[in-house]
Amino acid sequence: MYFDIKDKNTLLDKEEEISQLFLDSFGKPLSRDEWRWFYIDNPVGDPYVSLFYENGKLLGHYAVLPTRLNFRGNSFIAYRSMTTMVHPDGRGKGLFTELAKRVYSMLEADGASMVYGFPNANSAPGFIKNLGWTLLVPDRVFDFSGSEILDNPELQAALLKSAVIEWDSIDEAQEKWRLAMPGVTIKREPGLVLKEYQGCWNVLHIDSSGLLSMESDAIYRVLLDKSFSNSDSGEIGLFDYQFGFRIFDEKYSGSDFRRELIMSDVF
Repeated sequence: MYFDIKDKNTLLDKEEEISQLFLDSFGKPLSRDEWRWFYIDNPVGDPYVSLFYENGKLLGHYAVLPTRLNFRGNSFIAYRSMTTMVHPDGRGKGLFTELAKRVYSMLEADGASMVYGFPNANSAPGFIKNLGWTLLVPDRVFDFSGSEILDNPELQAALLKSAVIEWDSIDEAQEKWRLAMPGVTIKREPGLVLKEYQGCWNVLHIDSSGLLSMESDAIYRVLLDKSFSNSDSGEIGLFDYQFGFRIFDEKYSGSDFRRELIMSDVF
């Protein structure tokens, strides 16, 4: 039996079952604080979720969360693809595909713009084959010292590269919520949003004034177009980070995206 949700109150009633499914699917407990922050506290709007039950037991879950992005200077709501969970007893039945299709049907019926995300290597083929996603050439994550960034105009240009669709950095409610992510240290400097991680700072968001906020001896983890590592810089980076999307509103077709870590559910 499938059960579709598109409001926070109904989803909140399913918290215990979702927590158990997370444990059964991934072998570790769900952070309730983080879950409520993602799904309930998000000021942008309600999530869209599809659940699958068999014999009264929750076996599958797929969800998207509303996120404010910017298109040619205008704010709009897109939907970020979130954690897909299938219980071991439900695997091999095509649940991931069916749950996602149900969520996308709800989104399309409600006039949504698009869904986007950073699928892992296991789920990426399914997003392309079964769900109509477009996956870009994977981006690359790098570590640089502040002095390396400040002394390298090519690197600065890659960091500040603009696009038609970008994170909405003006919406104050979204920024306040995003910076309040539980269990981590996130700080806002002029033109710069940073998250502390194992002795370095993940650069979640940066604009041109953010370069002035960087410290020469600090280590910054950044997401860059993979073409940077193929340039004459000689840098190969730490690991790939895949970005993809599916467009529902043709107005946004053909647009390029500025991929930043602030758009991810991991960083």
